[in-house]
Amino acid sequence: MATIEIGAHIFAPRTGYTHHGIYAGDDLVIHYSGLSDGLSAGPIEITTLDSFLGNQDPRVRNYNNPKYTGQRVVERARSRIGENNYDLQGNNCEHFCTWAVTGRSNSKQVGAAEDFVDIIIPGFMLISLVRARKHSKQGSDAADIAKDVADIGVKAAVMATAPIALPVYAAYKAIKWLFK
Repeated sequence: MATIEIGAHIFAPRTGYTHHGIYAGDDLVIHYSGLSDGLSAGPIEITTLDSFLGNQDPRVRNYNNPKYTGQRVVERARSRIGENNYDLQGNNCEHFCTWAVTGRSNSKQVGAAEDFVDIIIPGFMLISLVRARKHSKQGSDAADIAKDVADIGVKAAVMATAPIALPVYAAYKAIKWLFK
């Protein structure tokens, strides 16, 4: 196995998702245990690299311009050890790791799932409401929440012209999702 740098955002495949953590050195990983061990949500904790990987090879997420690197990422991750506010959509292991590196919570997995539902059920306004909930849980600024509320209005307008607009909207969402 290749050497992993201290402060690296690592992840390992699980059935149906990937599990994310921050490599702290000495074969230790800080991660939001969340639902990684079953159906009960767990806190941010330190575990061994082997336990975190679960017989998978580690993968490293690279960032173009990370706000924090190395030991500073580990310090940020350590500052939240014991937190037990896991939320699959708004505060999961991937959100935690992107926050430690960039200063902003984000989950590509959650975004992809939301986009997938938008494609399957075009014009489904519940997704925009769910995204607004996610932003409010993450303490996002008003602009992020306003964008989601505006999306609800756009989707309502699309629904009003559904016979013509729905196929066009579905194609747009499918193209957007495919070229992410």
